[in-house]
Amino acid sequence: MTRFSKVLRGLALGATLTLAAVAPALAMSLEEARSQNLVCEAADGLIRATGGGGDVQALVNSTNAQRMQVYQASASKEGVPVIQIQAVSGEQLRQKYRPCN
Repeated sequence: MTRFSKVLRGLALGATLTLAAVAPALAMSLEEARSQNLVCEAADGLIRATGGGGDVQALVNSTNAQRMQVYQASASKEGVPVIQIQAVSGEQLRQKYRPCN
């Protein structure tokens, strides 16, 4: 693994941990949506709705907006494209949670 890859993985891990700390205060939590298979993790580090209604979509929109803020901050800090941070975070999240097809 190259030094750059290690740095990206470290940043993505930090971003992933930060994401857990910024849970949205909505009618449904991300963990509840995951346990009901209403969301999945996409390769770009964002979640997608797989069912449910307006509450699930509100959760998806809020979670993805917060994730993008974290990803953009990490990318700016390290001077790398945000898509690289998203890809590494997406890989880690898809290993931990239900991936989208």
